[in-house]
Amino acid sequence: MSRPRRLAASIVALSCCLPAGADSLPSLNIEPGGISVSGVSSGAFMAVQLHVAYSSLFSAAGVVAGGPWGCADTTPWPRLPTATTICTDLEGDFIPFQGPPSARASIDAVADAFERGVIDDPGNLADDRVFLFSGTNDRTVPGAVVEATRDFYAAFVDGAAIEWVEDVAAGHGLAVLDDGVACEATAAPYLNDCGFDTARVLLEHLLDETLLDRAGTVATPSPFSQSAFSDVDPVNVSMAGTGYVFVPPRCADGGRCRLHVVLHGCRQHAGAVDAAFVEGAGFNQWAFGNDIVVLYPQAAAVASWWPDRANPRGCWDWWGYTGDGYAERGAPQMKAIVRMVKRLTSGSKNRRAVE
Repeated sequence: MSRPRRLAASIVALSCCLPAGADSLPSLNIEPGGISVSGVSSGAFMAVQLHVAYSSLFSAAGVVAGGPWGCADTTPWPRLPTATTICTDLEGDFIPFQGPPSARASIDAVADAFERGVIDDPGNLADDRVFLFSGTNDRTVPGAVVEATRDFYAAFVDGAAIEWVEDVAAGHGLAVLDDGVACEATAAPYLNDCGFDTARVLLEHLLDETLLDRAGTVATPSPFSQSAFSDVDPVNVSMAGTGYVFVPPRCADGGRCRLHVVLHGCRQHAGAVDAAFVEGAGFNQWAFGNDIVVLYPQAAAVASWWPDRANPRGCWDWWGYTGDGYAERGAPQMKAIVRMVKRLTSGSKNRRAVE
């Protein structure tokens, strides 16, 4: 079954069960096969997980300072030390970086996960597009980790469809055109004023087109309740009660649009930086005139007596703090995000034509 047919079937199965309301996500006319995802730091790791586990749904992925699929499970070490010393270089832990992670281990893990039936067919990735970014001053996710992500994707995706930007002097964060911290800094809200518009370059590569000029007006996303999309109280899986979505006027009026999911990094969720990321990352301004809906799911910081269950920085789960299977279709955070996507796409017109 083709990706559009699988997507349409999923939409029909789920759209009947989600409530409508002032603070719920709208049902829009989203182009089947036009759904992409990107993220920063922990959001980048999560973007890779979503892209691989739900490869029948997502057609492209942007990875800003992130590692390969299932990175925390690629060594004999426990997940948390693997995550903080091999997949990243956690500041302040006094342990030298032991990475990079093994791309081959992630490739083999994908094959095993597909054989067990817990992810979609990785063959779906063959015609997808991937964007990678690594700042030259990023010490948290060193360039060697992003290189491993490139090597991982090269096993599934045509090399010509992979773009890697590695010559911008950014610290650990998202490089933006203006209005951020110093380019080389690693500091809240992790938007780095590098004179480089990551949102534009990323979207143009993932969509394989030149975007129209960005909007000169403020393009502000709207809040929605994330509670309807989780099997449990969102806080129990380290998700905030509120997420955000930007819907361009033509999309709100029923026009056919694309959908891009953007995942913040650690300490970059709205509970930590207010609206700085969802308003300042640059995606909304390009989405406004290019008929792109932008979804901003939100994680939340959660304390725990158990180190492997704690998430004090509000990171997305890419090392298993919500439990085993964190990178598989059954993972609670990924299931919630996919339900948000399916709610947004539930108004797609001409659905029978793609079934």
